Formats: sequence, structure tokens, C-alpha cells
Amino acid sequence: MTTINREQSAYVSSIPLEIFSEILSYLGPAPKHDASISDLIADAESPITYTIRSLSLVCRHFYHLLFPMRLQTIFVVNDRGDQSKYKLLHCRRFCRAIVDGNVRARALAAYVERFAIGRFDLTVAGRMLVEEELAVYSEVLPFMSNLRTLHLFQTSITNGLLNAILSLPPLKVLRLGDCNVPYDLDRKLLRQFSAIRVTHVSTWGPFFGNNEHATNQFLSALCMSYTKTLTCKPSTSFRLLKGLASLGPMEHLSDIHIGLLHLDEHTNLLSDVLFATPALKRLHVAEISHWNPHDEAFKPYTKFPRLPHLEYIYAHMPALEALIPGNRVSTVGIASERLGMIPSIVPLSYPRGLEFWQTLAAVIKKSRQPIENLDVPMLFYTNICFATHFPGLRRLTLHLQHLNWVYDSSLNYLVNLCDKVAIMLIDSWPEHPDLIELELVFDSGLTGLNLEPWTLVDLKDALPSLSSLILTRPCRNERKEIKWPEGDQEASASEATSSSES
Repeated sequence: MTTINREQSAYVSSIPLEIFSEILSYLGPAPKHDASISDLIADAESPITYTIRSLSLVCRHFYHLLFPMRLQTIFVVNDRGDQSKYKLLHCRRFCRAIVDGNVRARALAAYVERFAIGRFDLTVAGRMLVEEELAVYSEVLPFMSNLRTLHLFQTSITNGLLNAILSLPPLKVLRLGDCNVPYDLDRKLLRQFSAIRVTHVSTWGPFFGNNEHATNQFLSALCMSYTKTLTCKPSTSFRLLKGLASLGPMEHLSDIHIGLLHLDEHTNLLSDVLFATPALKRLHVAEISHWNPHDEAFKPYTKFPRLPHLEYIYAHMPALEALIPGNRVSTVGIASERLGMIPSIVPLSYPRGLEFWQTLAAVIKKSRQPIENLDVPMLFYTNICFATHFPGLRRLTLHLQHLNWVYDSSLNYLVNLCDKVAIMLIDSWPEHPDLIELELVFDSGLTGLNLEPWTLVDLKDALPSLSSLILTRPCRNERKEIKWPEGDQEASASEATSSSES
């Protein structure tokens, strides 16, 4: 080696890892521990991943310093096409090397923070080969001593997988997406699994499969003993709730977030779960599907427990009426309720008159905490003066066409829908609450999310404290935010199209 090469090598070797971390931070953040599967796939081709891969090939020092960073996310999927398409083949080779006893691979396993296992379904054809490969990925788990997130999607839960999970350190996130349980699991393993430490449990889609007994057995042992947050998107079913209700007190659970809840005829299951959550602070159920009744015995109402720590609630009317009074709730949202299943969905019928909204306002005002955030139908705002009833309100979301309270279906055909709604809001009352943020939600419309300049001026005059106006159309994943800098009447707009999780 020449003198110049030795000097360059010495200089390169003296570069601390923090310098590389600073450079890579400008290329975008690494996936969060609760990142979705689509985020993890995108990370395989992201600028930061590409840069780490390229820099690690510059020299031996860079390789030893940076290559472990490439292994922070390991993604294995039972689809060779996807492995090649998303540049995941190295993940499979890495896991094989660990199982084969490669010393270097086993040492590098300690750098893995996120591990995703997908499409290893033992209920499909070719079960033996799938089971053998799934056993390999179960075997590598004990070597990942710093693992924080485990994703299982479209994968069978087996005794081998459960046994491997028991060897892991406390997890931040366990995600179960469209999984199944093909056979009855070992009871001892299930008891141990129910007691492991997981901060956040997330389910995506239903637990499918024909073995109902095995599925119920697994869900009745779900690891919720130390869990703080539970997320179920886009929907969940009575089967999961039934399992949760059978677990006993979930002393640490403070946050439940559910997209669509299929209660069907099991109307009391949500309350059964809530009786087991004495520490709950946040309850969010965006939409509830009831059984389509054909007799007068159907009642979508049930008894709810007292939740003394509740601060945030987004739920259906019976839950709001039961859980807000006497609690320190500062955020309230009204969920959608429907009867039946697709395609015969019928909104649950509620009154629309002034008396109904006055009663609802009185219920919300029974909170022991000033109401700061509301997510409600537009009809509520045009019937009740929020400035009088909720003087502490700072953030407001209004749904023009809430499933249960459609304001006026003819508005959907207006070309200037956004302007019409904004003017309607301005003219509804002589005074408005001191809002910081206002969001208008449109479920349809013929034009883009735009407001004329004079409408923005009128809106700012009516709501002088407003600093952010958000226009959204969820059905198209559209979002536009208009901001007013402090002390400035001129608004600046930014647009974004959010993508749904897959």
C-alpha cells in the first residue's frame, strides 16, 4: 500500500458514525417502528437505503460501518417475484446464513430492528414447502436481540413461530395482518405468549381461516397484558373483540383505535372489552356496522362502564351519551353507524331536528373538561351555536355528508361546493368559536378542493384566530391545507394526496 493510500485509509477510518448518520438524515427518515407494510416495502428502494448500499461498497471500513444499517429492516415474503422486484433477496439469504451458523450473519442479526414475514400461509397448496421456510424465519428470531417491531401478514401462526416470539426482547410493535391459525396451538406456549411485553398491538384485516376453534384460542391469549395501544385497521370483527373481552383486565391499555367495527348481532362486545380497560384514555371507533335487523328485538344500545381516565372519544351515540358525562373528555367525534353488509348498507336512522342537537350538546357539556376538539356533522354546527356552548373549542372538523346526517345531497352537484360550504358556515351564526384549526370534509363533489380568494378573506374575518384551514376528500385521498401565518391575512396553500395503507 502506498503512503497516500495509507493516509487516505487512516483518514476514512477516523470518520465517526455520527457523520454518516447526519448525511443520511437528509435523505429521509428510516421507517418508524409502527410503519405499515407498504412503508417497509418502499423503504427497500428509498434514497437512504440506496445510499447506504452504495456507500458500503466504497471501502472495507465503510462496509463494516454502514452495512449493518442496511439490515435494520428485514422483509421476507413467500413470493420470488416480489423479492426480486423490491430488492429483498438479500433478506432471504441473510436469514439462511443465520440458520446455517454463519458467525458474521449471527453477529449482524443484533442490528435488526424491524422484521416482516409475509404470505407464509399453511392453508394453501404446497403447505410442506411453506412450513419449512416459515420454520427457517422462526428460527432466526432468537438471534435478533434488538428487534423492536415484528410484522406478520397473510401468514399462519404456528407453535414454532410462537416459541420464537417468546425468546424476543420486549417489542414496541406487533402487527398481525390477515393472519390465520391453521391448528390448535400448544396451551403452554399460549399462556406464555399472553404475558410477553408488547407496547403496541396492531391488527390489519380479519383473522381468516376455517379453524374457528384455533383462531378463538389464539385471540383469547393475545399479548395484551402490558400493551398500551391497540390499533385495528381498516376493520375488525366480533371474533377479535370476543377474544379481548375474555382476557381479563388490560391494566396498561390506554388507547384503542378501530377503523370499521363489525358488531353484527353481538351488540354488547365493545362494552365488554371496555369493562376490561380501566386505564383507557382514548377510544376511537370511526364506523360501526350493526346486524341488519328483521325483528323488533334488535337494540344497538348497551351498558358501558365508567372510564375515569377517558380524555378522547370518537364513537357512536350510545357510547358518547354514556362515557362523556362526569369524565374529563376534551375531544369528541361522532362515528358513523350502519345496518347490514355490503351492498345493502343502510345508515342507522337518527333524528335531525333542533331538539336532538340540543340534547347532544347538553351531553357533551357534561364533561368535566372544556371541549377543545370536535369532529361532528355540519348539521350540528348549523343548529347549535358552538361559540356559546363550547367557548374553549380550538379545533373543529365538520362533515358535510356524514353517513347518518347528510346535510343536503343536492350540494354534491355544485361546481363551487367548497365556497358554498364555507359561506354557509360563516352565515350560520353572528359569532364563532376562537378556532385555530378548521377542517371541512367532503365525501363527493365535482371540482377540486379550492376556495376563491374573497371567500378566504371572509372566512378569516369571521374566524380571526384561524391559522389553518384543511379541505379533505377521503374517498379520493385528497387533502389541501391553507395556512395563515400569525398576524398575516394572506393565506398560503399546500396540497397533499395521502395514500391508504396496504
